[in-house]
Amino acid sequence: MQCQHSCAEAGGRILALALLLALAACSDGNAARSPVPGSYVLVTQSRPASVEKFFARQRGLYDTCVAVASLQDAAPTPFPVLPRDLVDWRTTYASDGQRLVVREVMYGLDFDEGAPAGTCAMRLSSRLSVTVTSQGREQTSDVDARGKVHIGAPRPAGLEPMHAARLARYTVPMIVNGVPLKCSAEDSCIVDPAVVLVAQGPLPVQASSRDDAEEGYGTVLILEPVSLAVGQPVDPALFDIVKAG
Repeated sequence: MQCQHSCAEAGGRILALALLLALAACSDGNAARSPVPGSYVLVTQSRPASVEKFFARQRGLYDTCVAVASLQDAAPTPFPVLPRDLVDWRTTYASDGQRLVVREVMYGLDFDEGAPAGTCAMRLSSRLSVTVTSQGREQTSDVDARGKVHIGAPRPAGLEPMHAARLARYTVPMIVNGVPLKCSAEDSCIVDPAVVLVAQGPLPVQASSRDDAEEGYGTVLILEPVSLAVGQPVDPALFDIVKAG
């Protein structure tokens, strides 16, 4: 009887400990999933409606190169096959509630400087720009198409606060790729401010638009949101300034 009593008591203690551990794990899990005030990650991208028109200037440079190469009995490489859904610009706007970051990746088509002379080889290239704003100061670093890193000195941010009056013209609700937007009569859209206000200083960030006059490319540029996360922990790596080497 004594053994049965002591075993039952021990079993009760083990069960109580297990329940406490389970409750602690549940509490930790809830803490990990708790909202992060002021945090968001918005990803947008721009793409040309006509890839051929968008890269018409590069095609003209290539054709000129081929004409010159033919006089030198060189063997040029074919013009690159470009994907129809090619993206020319991808931007990530993020905040962890304390810091802001804008990461921009720009895609282009350039002559391949590493290719043999006379081949007229072209390649898709990319450039990166990262601007981090924190405690009233900002810093920008860039990586050019050759992979060279340029790091700017920290400077005062100098951004004016966002004015609510600038949001007044965005009244038409719309959802694009699952992202809630508010749009103007000109089909320019921002993230619905009732969900989260994504702004750069006094201006709301454009999340969707169609621009047919952008830098004279001769084709419509379509800006659209890719994804939006609100109130979630933000990857600290997003705020890393690109380092040389």
